[in-house]
Amino acid sequence: MPKENEKDLEEVPEHIKSELQFIVLDSIDQASEVALKVPEEAKRWI
Repeated sequence: MPKENEKDLEEVPEHIKSELQFIVLDSIDQASEVALKVPEEAKRWI
């Protein structure tokens, strides 16, 4: 989610926020890094 929209999380009910992971980013480059990151537990299979 763009950093500019972080303030909008206040409108999201807590029971929904608790089930999701929000990643606040400054740039589209950061989105690529996050989207393509291999989880640590999956690295043992690579």
